[in-house]
Amino acid sequence: MSEPTHDLLVIGSGPAASSMMHRCAKAGWKVAVAEDRPVGGTCALRGCSPKKILLAAAESMDWIERMAGKGVDAPGARVNWSGLMEFKRSYTDAIPGNDRKKMKDAGIELFEGRARFEAEGVVEIAGMRTCPKRVAIATGARPAPLGIAGEEHVLSSDDFLELAELPEEIVFVGGGYISMEFATIAHYAGAAVTVVHRGKFPLKGFDPELSLALTEYYNSIGIRIVLEAEAESVQKSTGGFFLNTKGPEGRQFRAGAVVHGAGRVPNLDGMNLEAWGIERTGRGVKVNEYQQSVSNENVYAAGDCCDTGGAQLTPVAGREGRTAALNMLEGNAHSADYTGCASVAFTLPNVASVGLTVREAQARGLKYRISKGTGERWFANRRINAKCAAYKILIEDGTERILGAHLLGHEAGETINLFALAIRGGLTASLVKDTLWAYPTIGADAGRMLG
Repeated sequence: MSEPTHDLLVIGSGPAASSMMHRCAKAGWKVAVAEDRPVGGTCALRGCSPKKILLAAAESMDWIERMAGKGVDAPGARVNWSGLMEFKRSYTDAIPGNDRKKMKDAGIELFEGRARFEAEGVVEIAGMRTCPKRVAIATGARPAPLGIAGEEHVLSSDDFLELAELPEEIVFVGGGYISMEFATIAHYAGAAVTVVHRGKFPLKGFDPELSLALTEYYNSIGIRIVLEAEAESVQKSTGGFFLNTKGPEGRQFRAGAVVHGAGRVPNLDGMNLEAWGIERTGRGVKVNEYQQSVSNENVYAAGDCCDTGGAQLTPVAGREGRTAALNMLEGNAHSADYTGCASVAFTLPNVASVGLTVREAQARGLKYRISKGTGERWFANRRINAKCAAYKILIEDGTERILGAHLLGHEAGETINLFALAIRGGLTASLVKDTLWAYPTIGADAGRMLG
């Protein structure tokens, strides 16, 4: 085996990678980073942040439409797509340079290229070779292959976020959070939007009742959600494309663009993990509770590319990266705690969830009651003419602990954080209900949801 050239090689540069590289560099380790895309990771450059910037325009149009005839008169208001994209780039364009400077200031060496594991402890990166003592894999995820004819005509989520012009008609494949969020943005920016999903309800992982309530609302405002329709092929035609669905009653959908929003898989292909005996599953690098590879003690992994119990969320990736760094520095003594990890689909209105679903609570044999209802008549929604709001809260019998919270409504993505804190802190429903919330605010409705 060659002499070590670095104490740690981190593959990737997103939130999981950032946590590992900077903690270990601060501890005095000689750290290198391998990255084959612009430095900064998916969330900052191609995911959460740019998406949320584009969503700001959709939120503005949503407000105008809801308040039309209620004191707001803004005829002709529209989204300027090119101006919106320029605004997005004012944020994203600076990130790679800023992150590179942080690495340089921390003494971290950057290798640009795809990392490939070779025998005898060697990692090759764009023709260069390094022999690190340890490797931390944080390569994130990529769009899952659709496996359909004409897949080469389908745009990725990355492509959507870089569209110079917005097509008049867009079809999104899959009903996950990517499709539903991007469909929201495209609709309010003026496109005719269709989401084609093979399941019985969109937004898997969120409460089915709330997902179906959102589906009904979206169909009523012109965002067409087509359920139980599986994509079969994409055909290029004059001036656009056709998406064909399977089955005896297969349908055809015409669009100026077809966009992939049907899930993501670990970004590990082509890395030759076998050379180092790194075991993987369909969910990613197989790790133990310390984020350490189960088959190579010198390898750790964190974020969307590893097989853990955590969801594909930025806070989870950051937490796993921090856990891996502490274990590499101090010895395996830390594990990631996902208690109270909230997730949000930034549709309009938001769908949000934290804690156990009904199915999970039943599987654990827990005894609980459900507090559920709609909130359209509550003042927080009436004042903004919001027509779609619902909630479902699971409360454990005896202890009164909040087991799970599932919300649909305006700013549910903010309100869910209150329930996340309650679940992580073991707060009782009565304590949350009896809190003297500022009024009138959306947060005050948290107490009303508990019955």
